[in-house]
Amino acid sequence: MFDLLIKNARVVDGTGLPSYRADVAVEDGRIAAISPRLCAEAREVIDAAGLTLTPGFIDAHSHDDFIMETVPACAHKLEQGVTTQVVGMCGHSPAPLSPDHYEEGCTVSKTLYAKGTNLDPAIHETFSAFLRKTPDSYGTNMAFFIGHCMVRAAVMGFDERRPTAEELRRMQDYVRDAMEAGARGISFGLEYTPGNLAETEELIALCEVVAAYGGVMTMHMRNEEELVFEAIEETLRIARETGITCVISHHKLADKAYWGQAHKTLALIDEANR
Repeated sequence: MFDLLIKNARVVDGTGLPSYRADVAVEDGRIAAISPRLCAEAREVIDAAGLTLTPGFIDAHSHDDFIMETVPACAHKLEQGVTTQVVGMCGHSPAPLSPDHYEEGCTVSKTLYAKGTNLDPAIHETFSAFLRKTPDSYGTNMAFFIGHCMVRAAVMGFDERRPTAEELRRMQDYVRDAMEAGARGISFGLEYTPGNLAETEELIALCEVVAAYGGVMTMHMRNEEELVFEAIEETLRIARETGITCVISHHKLADKAYWGQAHKTLALIDEANR
């Protein structure tokens, strides 16, 4: 006897195949069988005739790590079919938060969130501490990234200069702590302060740490308008020099004067992949 049997569904399985009619059985939280017709019993049966059944969707670019403490059920995502979220995007994450630069860290956390709240140093001082304090009962799966804006603010505040060797080492330590705690990578938000104050060499040094753990870099580029080509080249340089897997979070030409030229920016990415 299965735990759950969903009958008569139109299945879209995510493989690219055409949809098909099938019954789907679930046991111990996993799909146990898929068949055009399952002659089986289950503790719960759902007749999905006229409905579509799919795997849970992945929101690959989410900022819900800033609201998950207040809305842990994530109903706003589940009701859209999202079951996994990739969070900590655009250089913004709830940690790390240094007591030495508490106000700057809170300012960074509010950059993308008009209703941002002050962060608790006891919970958010390091990424590992943040993950230890977060509950396991979220409505969705969460894949966490550490945000470069928060890392730089924790070490340097909003200073408009290169980091010293010691400051860069401390930033690398914050990133290493996150990766060892289970973060999937680092995100950059180079249109936001203080991310926009960092030079490329700083980003390379941090990505070297992430790459050593097999992590990923997501990049909100420095410019999406008149300097978009230079911004893409910077992103590709980081990937080339560190070997890190790279995702350009926002690939667009935001200035009307550059509309219609995406084939040129995409060509740069295609060449890098080749």
